[in-house]
Amino acid sequence: MSFFKRLTLGFSMQRKLPKSMEYGRMPVQHLLGSAFPGVEMACLRAALRSVVPVRNARALDLLNLLGDVAENNVFSPDGGVESIIGTLRDFFQAQGGVIRTGVKVTSVNVSDGHVTGVTLADDSNIKGEAVLSTIDMKALFFDLLPVKASPRLFREKLEKIPLSDSYFTVTVSTTLEPGTVNRGGNMVRVVNPVVEEDGLFTSDDPDQVSLFIHFPESGTDTARGGRSLVQIMAPVRFMYENNWHSGPQYEKSPDYYEFRKKYATKIIERAETVVPGLSSHIVDIVIATPVTYRSCTGNDEGAVFGWRRPRMWRQKVPYTHGLYIAGHWTYPGPGVLKSMMSGKNASRLILSGA
Repeated sequence: MSFFKRLTLGFSMQRKLPKSMEYGRMPVQHLLGSAFPGVEMACLRAALRSVVPVRNARALDLLNLLGDVAENNVFSPDGGVESIIGTLRDFFQAQGGVIRTGVKVTSVNVSDGHVTGVTLADDSNIKGEAVLSTIDMKALFFDLLPVKASPRLFREKLEKIPLSDSYFTVTVSTTLEPGTVNRGGNMVRVVNPVVEEDGLFTSDDPDQVSLFIHFPESGTDTARGGRSLVQIMAPVRFMYENNWHSGPQYEKSPDYYEFRKKYATKIIERAETVVPGLSSHIVDIVIATPVTYRSCTGNDEGAVFGWRRPRMWRQKVPYTHGLYIAGHWTYPGPGVLKSMMSGKNASRLILSGA
């Protein structure tokens, strides 16, 4: 930003800071209880609480989302989020960039306080004066970097920061007609358990979790022979049932697969209040547990949004010259748009030699 923009933003944030701090500390249930008191408003409070499908949500989380909707500031890209990835990949390669996939980074190499590149699982090295990390910051600082690359107090603080929840996700391919599936174009439906709004997001049991039912496509999926997709997501904890019946190293044993199948069956049955006949019209099912999210992303405890609360980390790591951070683990926070903004900011820092 220019100096004038930074100054204007600083004054604006200073004026809003007291309210931001107040609502940032206030549990969302307290806000809803004061704004919509009484038994007759219980259903409305529960519906609004489910807008923020995370445990320990704060009033500011809900107000931010409602503000985005009120300002018509909610969008989705044509072709889904995957289309963004393809566009960025193609542009990067057109500018001479090289992308390596399917090979794990085993260490970030540091010499005299300056990064020198990375080592891959096949023992090959990629040299560079800058390294941009988008992975779990715990994995970066505890697994990939030398211990002396960051202060002890920083690592101790990092260890204590609570993570966001993970999700149990079931994607169902069904023979139901699209109009039957999405009820005239509604893209997301919510099924809450029969509990008080304070009880939402406190249980991991399949009959007590809130369900967020998403219809990824407005019509049928021609690639799947005209079938419709229904995706059911439930916010759950990684520690549930002994890490979802996985082994010491999160191995996916027969018990694990049997347990997740039973869990999926129960929430699909509950989803029939929104999609009647779903259980009897299933063609295929893809299931992801918190253990799946952990193994696919490397995120500690399968955290899908990084930290439970956004952290305003610097994108240039002060302890190691040439190391930068981007993605939902750093400023400005989680989500596709904010992660892209952090990538843009970090790229500018790298290119400017800052």
